[in-house]
Amino acid sequence: MADAWQKGDRVLAWFAGNCLWYAATVRGTDGGRFVVEFDDGVSSHVSDDQIRALELAPGTRLQCRWRGWSDYYSGTVAGMDGAKVKINYDDGDEESAEVAWVRVAGSVPPSARSRLVWTNPEADEGAPSLVRLTSEWLTLAPVPKADLASIARSLTDGGTVSGTIISLASLTRLQGGEDESDLTVTYKAEDKTSSATVHFANPAARAGMLGALLEQLGPSWKSHKRKSKRLSTILFMCLITAVVAGVTWFFHYEATQIAAGEPPILAPKSGKLRLIGAITHWIEGLIGPIGVLIIGGLALALCGLGLFAVLVRPPADVVFGPEGTV
Repeated sequence: MADAWQKGDRVLAWFAGNCLWYAATVRGTDGGRFVVEFDDGVSSHVSDDQIRALELAPGTRLQCRWRGWSDYYSGTVAGMDGAKVKINYDDGDEESAEVAWVRVAGSVPPSARSRLVWTNPEADEGAPSLVRLTSEWLTLAPVPKADLASIARSLTDGGTVSGTIISLASLTRLQGGEDESDLTVTYKAEDKTSSATVHFANPAARAGMLGALLEQLGPSWKSHKRKSKRLSTILFMCLITAVVAGVTWFFHYEATQIAAGEPPILAPKSGKLRLIGAITHWIEGLIGPIGVLIIGGLALALCGLGLFAVLVRPPADVVFGPEGTV
């Protein structure tokens, strides 16, 4: 395979950092491995099975940065035209995107299958901060932040880690927010159904883990998008808007009273409300009544945009499970 790729070839290469495939350029060889430069400028040494042709067949599932912006959205390849990928997004949008904007999960190279480890240094204390996937087991381990890097390295060399060890055969459901960083794993243990939620470091890490896991589980596992109830979401957004409006009115009234030399409702004298009264004096001195209205108006405008977004595209969870169960 050493001659399969030449310097300058455009390829898809495996990025071990989050176990996903990205567009890259071959820069040469080094000690029997290929040196590739990903389109974001990061370079890596990869084995020959961690490179494949830059071809995306119609129907391929992937994620893409819409218009080259920072956030990735899920979609399906409609076709390729040179360095452009035609994508049908799950929300109905379409785009002819640069290959540099896409990433693909699944098709784990054989050389990487024993080293599938994901870490999240920012995980809450006691929550899974390390995830390890093998051909039979999924391990969720709450590793202290200080030890996370060293334990992750030891696992790639055959080490072990303590945590919740879940047989892949016992998994019954995977669920998480669409294109987000969380994943809830449901499984059967001793005739009981249990679940654990993992918060990954970023959506890319979750996408890589989910792609590798679904590859292990096989084609019988299907996905289903479950939208949240539109009415309850709208009511929640309306509640937030009402709270913002009420807070704006309150601080504007207080600031107006203070500016006119009148005593505010919450005068900073004593008692539990002293801090709030002091805050109103500070706000009045900093931006005045008009400033309160401006900032409150901006906050209300953001609430309005959020409400519009919910109306157009309600939040959704993606649920994976054996065929016939989702």
